[in-house]
Amino acid sequence: MKQTKERYIELDLIRVVCCIAVLLYHLGILAGGFFAVCAFFVLSGYLGVRSAFGQERFNILRYWVKRIWRVYVPLLAVALITVGVVTLLPQISWLNLKPETTSVLLGYNNFWQISASQDYFARHGDSPFIHFWFIAILLQFELVFPLVFVVLKSIGKKISRALACILPLAVCAASFLFFYQLLGEGRMTEAYYHSMARAFAPFLGVAVGFIEEYSGPLVPKPFRKGAARGMVLLLYLAAFVYLNIAFDSSFKYLAWAFLAVTVISARLACYACVRTKTAHGRPSGSSALAFIADSSYEIYLVQYPFIFIFTELFSGRMSASALTVRIVAATLAAAFLMHFGFSYRKGKKPAGLKIAMLAAVLLLTAAGGYCFSVAKDHTQEMAELEQKLEENAREMEARQKAMAEQSRSEEDKWSETLASFEGGEEKVLQAVREMRVICIGDSVMLGALDELADTFPNGWFDAQKSRTAWVLPGIVRDLKNKGMLGDVVVICFGANGDCPIEVKERAMNMLKGRRVYWLTNTNPRTAGSNESLKTLAEEYDNLTILDWKSISKGHPEYFYADGIHLSAEGRRAYCDAVLSAVSEPYLNEWRANKAAAEAQYEAYRSRMVSFFGNDLLTNVYPLIEEDYPYGSFKTYEQFDAGQLMADIRSAAGSMTLADKIVLLLDSADEAQQGELKQLAELCRERKLFLVTPGRTAEVAPDGSLESVKTWAPESGMMFMADGEHLSSEANEALRSVLLSLELDRTK
Repeated sequence: MKQTKERYIELDLIRVVCCIAVLLYHLGILAGGFFAVCAFFVLSGYLGVRSAFGQERFNILRYWVKRIWRVYVPLLAVALITVGVVTLLPQISWLNLKPETTSVLLGYNNFWQISASQDYFARHGDSPFIHFWFIAILLQFELVFPLVFVVLKSIGKKISRALACILPLAVCAASFLFFYQLLGEGRMTEAYYHSMARAFAPFLGVAVGFIEEYSGPLVPKPFRKGAARGMVLLLYLAAFVYLNIAFDSSFKYLAWAFLAVTVISARLACYACVRTKTAHGRPSGSSALAFIADSSYEIYLVQYPFIFIFTELFSGRMSASALTVRIVAATLAAAFLMHFGFSYRKGKKPAGLKIAMLAAVLLLTAAGGYCFSVAKDHTQEMAELEQKLEENAREMEARQKAMAEQSRSEEDKWSETLASFEGGEEKVLQAVREMRVICIGDSVMLGALDELADTFPNGWFDAQKSRTAWVLPGIVRDLKNKGMLGDVVVICFGANGDCPIEVKERAMNMLKGRRVYWLTNTNPRTAGSNESLKTLAEEYDNLTILDWKSISKGHPEYFYADGIHLSAEGRRAYCDAVLSAVSEPYLNEWRANKAAAEAQYEAYRSRMVSFFGNDLLTNVYPLIEEDYPYGSFKTYEQFDAGQLMADIRSAAGSMTLADKIVLLLDSADEAQQGELKQLAELCRERKLFLVTPGRTAEVAPDGSLESVKTWAPESGMMFMADGEHLSSEANEALRSVLLSLELDRTK
């Protein structure tokens, strides 16, 4: 009697949870959702072993055919249909369509993304295939799995079952050590995409599968069925979900988090698929959960193309939540329809609707294939750019060797030069040009090397293509150890993706005390790297964000076709922006010094008061000299308006004339109105006060007197006994009058 095929509903639950986690990560909602991919890898290895052992006779060719139909054919359809759709939408730019699609179709997309420095954690939208690295590794694993299984099974049968279990564990350990090493070296992209670095997850699944086949379930007997099994499974699932929620790519111990997720995934597989005599599943296809689980692969395939296309078409035209709802709805609908079309059960004739669905998919795939075949390849254009970059790199290497021989004294020389600036802005700019500016960056900076070298002939440059800021701490450390780290450092990263802020902080900690300029990038898909600079700038006051993105906005002539690398005009503008930013603090310092000197001079001038008068001034002088330490005093035995004006002109010419002039005269009658008018005209840029017994007046520019203070000393205290000079009481009163004037007496 033919048995009804049972399925493990807990396994369906795990697959659905992982599917949701990855989708939420790609939507930018769940920062640690990328961990869920580890579970898919583990399940691929584990279920592959379980399925292979369950067959009476394992056939390698039949295995490959089934996996091609289940894994590769849907991938082919999604990839080519996406190409066709994007080709029909001229508003969407996908520069790497040809080479990237080729890498997808030939199963090496993960290595292509390494070569292109595609940062998965940046979740940028410059490609709809950013997630196909996983499918590439999966295809590579599916290619070698049947061979691995046959060899291990043969070893277990003919040599040792223990050895058959140990070998995949050894591969798993070696792979994880490689993964750990790459992360430790800051090579995040390689660690995440490299097949050997990610092999620890599927091979752990293989090892667990063989161990259970040869030694029995890895689940203790009390927990193999009933509520106990379900409780432990839910605890493992909760731990799995927690890791996806609690940690992200910036986690300090990221490698160990990956290992924890992988081990938990293996335990989940053991508990979900534990072999018992009591059925705990239900017939295949009998629940919505099962259908979603069976469609999880298609959901993974189509989600990022929809994210890419919908974001390009509707971003800024609708709210983020509305866009997310549309993406999720379109993803699920397309995935379910595709799964329905490609699902096939042996011995069951496909329905007409399924045939029509499959035919539509194949027709769209063929159309996409045509679009792919005729799509323009930018490889030549990029090759020319790469040639230019390589030439610049060689020149840069020669310059590095030459600059490494220069001593630290040269930097002291320029520091002294900057400190002793006495000229104008041109001298400051020239001094900045001759500084040893340290420039570290990616291919954007590398493309502008000639212009940078012309701008900073004594500069030191380290730029390479396909770089991210992961390498920055190492470069800074090396320069610092060699004593070559200058006072000004220009950094250009971000176009190839972001890195955790801790990486940037390590570099910035080594750059304390130096002026650092970090250029924003123009790649709209890596905008997160620009945003992270704002957070970094808040923490480090020596960091200046050089907003190249804003500077270049509205200037398409600055760029090649990719909108990132610089044309000849763009390289000039780029260098001008760097020079402007680097020179700005020195110009500001020069201006500040000049402004400070001017302010000090103005402060000094404000304390200066020029006193002119006759005996009235002579008499009160002993009382007021300490009040006006910056005062100048000129007295005349016989007042002469002509001489007064001559003296004022002379003092003005020698810059000894104060901005506040006080005339102290015994009688205002001695200064006739016409003479006062001439005096007012001569001192029109200054304040001119006239102080005489009985009144205090300010001479207006038109020569008229405007009363500012009335001085009426008491009777009997006007003069001394000789009747000529003011009495001490009168002089004190006159001093009070002077103190009441608008005269700065700051000492």
